[in-house]
Amino acid sequence: MLTLSDIEVRREGRLTLALDSLQLAGDQFTVILGHNGSGKSTLMNLMARLLVPQKGEMALDGRPLASFSARDFARRV
Repeated sequence: MLTLSDIEVRREGRLTLALDSLQLAGDQFTVILGHNGSGKSTLMNLMARLLVPQKGEMALDGRPLASFSARDFARRV
């Protein structure tokens, strides 16, 4: 399970994404919908570890995303 808690992403001083909590199970299908500029791509980039949030925690199966090597993360995801 991918878990995001208390996430904030800012770009150029502007808040682009804020999440209190989000849990995504690996055995379920998830759809991300929203208007232009609502943070869909930012969320995807966070989950792919292409962006680091200014605030909050991200974990995969209870283990912080930053603790995975690139190879281990790719295998798990």
